Amino acid sequence: MKRSLKIRWRATMIAICIALISVSVRAQETEEPKDSARTPLFHYGKKGMEFRTRDDRFMLQVQSRLQFRFSTPEDQDPVTFDDFTGDHKTTFAINRARLKVGGHAFKPWLKYYWEYELSQSNLLNFTISMEKWEWLRFQVGQWKVEYTRERRISSGEQQMVDRSVINREFTVDRQQGVEVSGRLKGEV
Repeated sequence: MKRSLKIRWRATMIAICIALISVSVRAQETEEPKDSARTPLFHYGKKGMEFRTRDDRFMLQVQSRLQFRFSTPEDQDPVTFDDFTGDHKTTFAINRARLKVGGHAFKPWLKYYWEYELSQSNLLNFTISMEKWEWLRFQVGQWKVEYTRERRISSGEQQMVDRSVINREFTVDRQQGVEVSGRLKGEV
């Protein structure tokens, strides 16, 4: 029962994303560009390849990341004497192969984002957010819950040991839902 609800939720979110993209494509096709101000721009920046229209109504960012591990003569920490004399074999494993797509549609404050794990064929994150005001933001989809920095930080952003050994045992991981958040400005 719970699995079917999860599948329905994902299917609904994917349908919403496809609908937004198709509406944006149709809107762009029906409007006749009167000048060069509507021609798309391409840029490679911090978040990968970026495509946008000159009027800044639509933006798409595509980024990928590959993390692998190669070990020889074996892929384990020797604990006993037999571990030193056993069969040695070279291993190669892909830990992460991520495809990240994000941007905005119609207005710069109406944003979308999804992240897909290619090596395990798993959709990790998908969100649609409205960030028109700093003091009130809405987000719907699936993402990492903001409990601690240790869990929230991406493995691609780590600079030192940002996760403890027991992090995996207590991980809540990604959850689906709706979030209302904001930041009130105070006097400085």
